[in-house]
Amino acid sequence: MALWLWTGRADAEPEVWRTARQRARFFPLLPAPHGVKVEGGLEEWAEHPALLLALAAQTEFSPQWTGLRDSSAKVFFGFDEHFLYGAFLVADDRWEADGKRPLSQSDHWELRWERWTLLLGLGKGEPPRPMAEGLPETPPGLAVGGEARPGGYTLEWRIPWEELKRLGAVRDFAQPFALDVLYVDWDGGRSPDSVLRWSVAPLDWSTSTYLVPTPSLSLADLPRFAAALLPMSTRRNYSLEDEWAEVDVLFGGPAGLAGLPMLLKVFDAEGQEVVSRFGLRWQTKLPVEAGRLSTLHGYSWRWRTPRPMPQAYLLQAEWRSPTQALLGQSATVLLSAGDVFRRLRARLEMLQQRIEGAERRPPREVAEVVQRCAPSLLLQLQDLAETYDRLPSWSVRRGLMEFDVGLAQLEDWWEQVLAGRNPFAALRDTTLLLAYRSPIDDQLWPYSVRIPAEGETPPSTQPGPLPLLPWLEPEVRDAGRFPGEEASPPAPQRWPMLVTLSGYGGSRFGSAGLEPGFLTVYIGRPDGDYKLWFEYDILRVIEEVQQTWPVDPDRVYLHGGSMGGTGTWQVGVHYPDRFAALGPVCGNCNHRVWEEVWGWGQKETTFMTPVRDFLEDSEDAVQFAENLTNLPAYFVHGDKDDIVPVGHSRTMAARLKALGYTFRYEELPGVGHGVPGGAYDRIKRWFLEQRRDPYPRRVVFKTAWLRHRGAYWVEILRFRRWLRFASIEARGEGNRFTVRTENVARFALRLEMPWVDPQQPLQVWVDSLLAYQGPLPAQRRLVLELREGTWQPAEEGSPGRLEKTAELCGPIEHAFMGPYLLVYGTQSPDPWENEVARLMAEEFAERWKRWSLGRPRLKADTEVTQEDVERYHLILYGSPQVNLWTARIHHLLPIRFEGDAILLGKRRFQGPDVGVKMIYPNPLYPRRYVCIFAGVTWRGTYGINGRFGNWFDWGILDDRNWFDFGIFDERTSSPETFLAVGFFDQDWELDPELTWFGDPEERAKVAPRRVPTKRAAELPAEALQEVSLSELVPKSWRMERGTPAFDQSFNGYPLRLGRRRFQRGVSLRPQAEILYDLAGRFLTFEAWVGID
Repeated sequence: MALWLWTGRADAEPEVWRTARQRARFFPLLPAPHGVKVEGGLEEWAEHPALLLALAAQTEFSPQWTGLRDSSAKVFFGFDEHFLYGAFLVADDRWEADGKRPLSQSDHWELRWERWTLLLGLGKGEPPRPMAEGLPETPPGLAVGGEARPGGYTLEWRIPWEELKRLGAVRDFAQPFALDVLYVDWDGGRSPDSVLRWSVAPLDWSTSTYLVPTPSLSLADLPRFAAALLPMSTRRNYSLEDEWAEVDVLFGGPAGLAGLPMLLKVFDAEGQEVVSRFGLRWQTKLPVEAGRLSTLHGYSWRWRTPRPMPQAYLLQAEWRSPTQALLGQSATVLLSAGDVFRRLRARLEMLQQRIEGAERRPPREVAEVVQRCAPSLLLQLQDLAETYDRLPSWSVRRGLMEFDVGLAQLEDWWEQVLAGRNPFAALRDTTLLLAYRSPIDDQLWPYSVRIPAEGETPPSTQPGPLPLLPWLEPEVRDAGRFPGEEASPPAPQRWPMLVTLSGYGGSRFGSAGLEPGFLTVYIGRPDGDYKLWFEYDILRVIEEVQQTWPVDPDRVYLHGGSMGGTGTWQVGVHYPDRFAALGPVCGNCNHRVWEEVWGWGQKETTFMTPVRDFLEDSEDAVQFAENLTNLPAYFVHGDKDDIVPVGHSRTMAARLKALGYTFRYEELPGVGHGVPGGAYDRIKRWFLEQRRDPYPRRVVFKTAWLRHRGAYWVEILRFRRWLRFASIEARGEGNRFTVRTENVARFALRLEMPWVDPQQPLQVWVDSLLAYQGPLPAQRRLVLELREGTWQPAEEGSPGRLEKTAELCGPIEHAFMGPYLLVYGTQSPDPWENEVARLMAEEFAERWKRWSLGRPRLKADTEVTQEDVERYHLILYGSPQVNLWTARIHHLLPIRFEGDAILLGKRRFQGPDVGVKMIYPNPLYPRRYVCIFAGVTWRGTYGINGRFGNWFDWGILDDRNWFDFGIFDERTSSPETFLAVGFFDQDWELDPELTWFGDPEERAKVAPRRVPTKRAAELPAEALQEVSLSELVPKSWRMERGTPAFDQSFNGYPLRLGRRRFQRGVSLRPQAEILYDLAGRFLTFEAWVGID
């Protein structure tokens, strides 16, 4: 007997196949269009007909199923006049039989009838023993068999119809009944890892025109019901070259049939036989009763495809029986998916090329919408490509369908963009993965948005009483408004926006959550505490969303947990006018808490301690609590938090209480890092009570850097002294303003507020003195500057001379908060000098990937254009002898090279290990920075990225470029051991009060830094007997923090492992990777490895 299956439509069957099939006796037992399908994954059985003795009954998935790639299964049912039969085939690489726990808490199957449930599984033992548990009872006629297989198991059972009737599962054999089948997958946790569900619709099991089995069934009866008994399936229904393909045949029939050999033949569209294999037989484990039909025999084939088979192909399963004529049965099977998959990938790549080309050179008439939408479409294409980087094996048909549908949607959206429409703006009741292209590094920075449905409103429930600390009473008054004053009413048909910041390690492809009535935004970043460049990241996302959908600007709420809580504090205190309320959970905000609890920080006071303290305090949100005058916060912390100690929130609460500000603080007894979900719910309900006042009558703003220059209607434009906090407090009463300042030399008032009368004169008092009285300025912006002890009207800046501004204020790290370009030198006659410059630029690019997950721009000096000079901050690697751009500008800088020395004013620093890192407005284009990272020789350049900023004990601040300039040598390891380090003043000039020189005693304590000088490929033969690794120059390295240390510890001490001291060695700080090119010149490697 043979079973024939072909792919494609019946009217398109190749002639060679039709001829071959007509030679056989053909029995069309299954009505079109239903047919046996070659199955490539679980869902391929979703539309399978009721195949009597081998019924594929899967019709739906449980929404709780999360184990698509973890486990999969196939379900078969059959019956005769005495029994209902079933077989379960499970593929699960993590499956283990477990007899220690109840069946209900191990991998098991559940059959659910109306009044009865049956649990089946395999128990512990060799071999694993079948187990059954009936609820409320186990029927005595139940038979169960099964066996473990590599990567899974099979389980078979049968139940007499009479028992099913007795248990109430079946009322009458003549009546249809329904059945639910669940596969529950446990992987050792407290709850199932995944649940698969099949729902069998009510079927009339009593009538069939196809088969009425009898105990005397023989081979002669087989053609009558071959189609019902012989569903053929492939575990992967596509054929790619040199890949393994598998085919199963499952059938029911007399026990004697199982002994017959079965041959599988595969033919291509031209009728050429591609594969011919005998199958490996699988036979039922159910007990066989004399004279009865033994169901569920099976065969499996496995072969390597000799070439791609993108078109339809024919499968023939054939018995070799001397007593039977050749019999055949045909049915439709799924198309081979290989060609479909390749065509989809080609469409995706073509669309990606079209979008990238238009983004680089957008059509003028639609340039704005292209620039806004192209990054999101490219990110979604990237996500689609990563999802379908290969043909999915767990559900081929569904995977290809979803791939096709997703790609068609992106193609349609791109056509809308080219027509000048933003395709996302009209979407409602959906969640989108979006992105913008960061101007910093040209990478796609993703975020997710969930847009509410039309008419969807937030819940109106009110929060209950809050558990507050006994020593901290809740503050309920609003310090930002006068008594009786109310906020403006909400804008009609505008949604409140809830912005959620992920915790540490958060997925950048995370999904915005469903919060009824809110437009929700999810920002996921793996690291960074949302400081430095990440602040701009958050603000950019919020602006993108506000420009696309109708968001109420006075109801934007920011919250997050852990690192997300830190980011909520960080962004909230520096940009308080962007939000209506904050909801940080378990966030850090005060580094001094860590110093107190964990012993971090400087142990001894030095001449650099005030500088250290200022730099660390400038990253503490608690230092800027004054800025929350008009921004209420509801924050939560567990008192047993061992990741972010509760002292962070306690000190912020105490600070806000002392200031008299609006806040709620909830401390949870006995709770560690992370809080129950109910706390987040209370925060969100409280959010709905808060609205931003965009023009409050009182504003307080404090800052450490000009890049954080103001909020609401106040801006600080110049400090009196650099490296000091500056603050301003302003009150408005009609057209009369009173201002108090501290360390402010110039500020501006933006006077667009509706409560200022443009027809009335303006009066401004500053530090108790009248500074301005007169008409409202034409631009409704007043700038006042302190000159010779009095406040006077002034211009925005000082035209014609350099001055530190919000855009150009230093220190070096500020260059990486704008668009920058790494430039390595190529001009030295010594190739190794050029190679070190390139290696250091490449090493920084690898470091940057920790923050952005993408590489920044990088060019050789000969590739840089004047357009680059005007568009980017230039980070120049290499001295004037190495980098042509360093050579062009260094003599125009206050710190410059002179031969083998570096000059700082009248001071001269000389030596082969001397180098400089500095930032300055680019003399060739002063609206951009230039940074020089270079030694007078390659020794100073080597390792320059990670040597000097590792004393902050804070991940985002590792390798921090905290200064405007630093001149160093081989003994530089801390702020106290620089040759010279400091900051330019506010006019970008050297200032003795902002310049510090290394302490000779401290420098003398530091072991001189060694750098390796040998390269394996250049060593003479006589030097190859034994070489220390620390003598060889690494090809590259990657470290979370710092740079490799050679012949000393990471912190500059002698190398020790236990009590043993080593003269030679390499020290790294985990996580780290170091790569050597040995040029094939060594045979053995020996090392001592340990923790110093």
